[in-house]
This record gives sequence, structure tokens and C-alpha cells, in this order.
Amino acid sequence: IPTFLLCSVLLFVFSLFSARSRVGRALAMSNGDAGRSTVSFTESGIHIRGKSGEALNIPWQNVTRAVESPRDVELYVNGEKSLIIPKRCIEDMESLRRIVDTHLPA
Repeated sequence: IPTFLLCSVLLFVFSLFSARSRVGRALAMSNGDAGRSTVSFTESGIHIRGKSGEALNIPWQNVTRAVESPRDVELYVNGEKSLIIPKRCIEDMESLRRIVDTHLPA
């Protein structure tokens, strides 16, 4: 399940931001390690780290919206749908809700 989540997140981020060199470069370097990447939500933002050590950091000020549906959580970065995370891959939904509510406008 975590592997599926991480692959999905990386594919969405790569397809939406491939034109942006920093993001495209970070994902291209970790693309071969997509199954071994981790996604974490912290007070500073969303962090995606590949096995090779390359990282993609999305600060909360770039996250414009979060939508919780019955099956997944959608995060919008700079107004575009960027991350879709199945709820079954989220270990602590309440913690994620608290972090998102703290950092996104009402």
C-alpha cells in the first residue's frame, strides 16, 4: 500500500511540474526509486524523498487547497490538483487533518 501511494504521488507531481526544472530534476533522479520514496507532512510543508536522497519540498504557502473525499485526499499546489492520496495509505488521518487545518486558510 505505501508503495502504491508513493508511486501515485510521484507520478502526479512529475506530470504536473515537469516543466519546472527543480521539481522535474528531483523527480527524475528519484523516479527509478519511486517505490522506495517517502512522503511526509510536517509543520514546514510536504516532503517527498527518494532512495537516492533527492528531495522535493513543497512549502505550505504553495498548497492552496485540500479536499477530503470518501476515498482519498486531494492537495492542490499553486491552484492545480497535484497530489491524490488514497485514504487507505494514510496511517493517521486525524493528524493529517490537524496539520492541514493549521496551515491552510479556512
